[in-house]
Amino acid sequence: MRRAYGRSGSSVSIASPSHYAAAKAAGARKITVVEPVDSKRKLALHLGASRAVAPGDPVVEQAFTTCFDIVMKQPTVDLAETACMAGGRIVFVGTAFGRLEFNFPRLQRYELTVCGSSIYKGEDIDQALQLLHGRQFDAEAFITTDTTLGRAVAAYVDAGRPDNVKTVIDMQER
Repeated sequence: MRRAYGRSGSSVSIASPSHYAAAKAAGARKITVVEPVDSKRKLALHLGASRAVAPGDPVVEQAFTTCFDIVMKQPTVDLAETACMAGGRIVFVGTAFGRLEFNFPRLQRYELTVCGSSIYKGEDIDQALQLLHGRQFDAEAFITTDTTLGRAVAAYVDAGRPDNVKTVIDMQER
């Protein structure tokens, strides 16, 4: 979230309910989650997102001060470019797997800033731990699978399910 200019009260679009808590903690007031999986959209609304829409659903055009793209595929890049307001920022989180195209005339005309964010700094980890410790959101709602170390291989397979959000592996055998 530190890549979003740190504007308190901003409106953001994010492509994952698991990033909702960070956006809220950074002061975003209007958070729209774009997510293909219905159960994850419901989770985002449970956590307090303003809206949760499926890709392809209408999103308020040019309404967001910051758009976070966690997926980094051409349709999500196009959505971020379209949904970001003039002077806004598009933040790409993670790693792209392939070449992506940008609408450079639009980026220039609307003075959009594009940046990447794939490195976690110590301050990011500290902020995440403070969020968890302070119970500022329902962290338990993110846990889709809770299992033991002996089931780690099966848990890894479960983590690939579209409806899976987070998997917790207990390192102590029960």
